[in-house]
Amino acid sequence: RFQNDQYTVAAEYKKEFSDEWKLELGESYSFWEFTDQRDGRSTNPTRHAREDILHTRAVAVWSPVEAQSLALGVEYEYGWFFDPPQADALDRAPVITERRWESDLLSFFAEEQLKLGQMWTVFMSARADKHTYSEWLISPHGTLVFTPTKNDTFKFMGGNAARRAGDEELYAEHYRKGTIPDPETLLSYEFGYDRKLGQNWH
Repeated sequence: RFQNDQYTVAAEYKKEFSDEWKLELGESYSFWEFTDQRDGRSTNPTRHAREDILHTRAVAVWSPVEAQSLALGVEYEYGWFFDPPQADALDRAPVITERRWESDLLSFFAEEQLKLGQMWTVFMSARADKHTYSEWLISPHGTLVFTPTKNDTFKFMGGNAARRAGDEELYAEHYRKGTIPDPETLLSYEFGYDRKLGQNWH
């Protein structure tokens, strides 16, 4: 038998300074609590877990001309954890008895959209993330869109995504070994074609 409680409070502020500059600010706080009572446990039959996340985000958008737009952003996240059971990483041998910890995550990201004439559009983006228990993770991505006619669109996409493990896995390895696990990376390429056949069909 288990029970979940989750609450989130968020606020957002947007300011347009001019036709070229815009600013977006965001703040949120989320609370998650988990109670798990399993029959048959000889000790500690009830498990209480809790997770608190404070998230801050700021994005500046610069559009000097109609054909170009650049967004620059930063995010900061601070987390308080108590015995989260997502992967039971703390329960594997040797069992970790120190179940409370804190971590933070700092992220920078950028995205540019550039229109080259009537037929070509370029999207370029990159993200860098640094967690308390990870190295810097860099994830670039690019898309080239070719629209030779009003009905035909070709898309060429490529990117390299880096993803860290969950907070419990990261903390467990750092606590046991003092090391940081290797991130998961995915190098991908994609080609897409869209044809508009009429008012109702693509």
